[in-house]
Amino acid sequence: MSRRVQTGCNNCKRCTNSGVAEFGRRQGKLWANVATVGTVAAVQAFTPSCRACGHKLSLHDSGDSPQGNAYPAPVSIQQAPPPPPPQPVPQGPPPGWYQDPNAPQIRRWWDGTKWTEHTQAPGSNA
Repeated sequence: MSRRVQTGCNNCKRCTNSGVAEFGRRQGKLWANVATVGTVAAVQAFTPSCRACGHKLSLHDSGDSPQGNAYPAPVSIQQAPPPPPPQPVPQGPPPGWYQDPNAPQIRRWWDGTKWTEHTQAPGSNA
């Protein structure tokens, strides 16, 4: 069994063919040139080449899905999700024990943004 070796472009038959398949492709090209008296070679002289591997674009699969023996197109790397929005800056006094605004006889814990359920007697130390 022959082995495929990717040497250049992942979508190019010449880059991804096995040695046996490449030999067959070249034989077909030779006989096409003989049969058309070199017309195929003249046309290929004006065919654009791939920037990645330098082979003629006629050897490349076209469209969204690969055809023939080409390797699948590389998977694009997704960008990282945007960072979460910054936390709001607390408004008001820093966290600590304060006189409860609704019950002046007790102290309630202020966490820097809101009152919590934690309370203590006014004379106790926390």
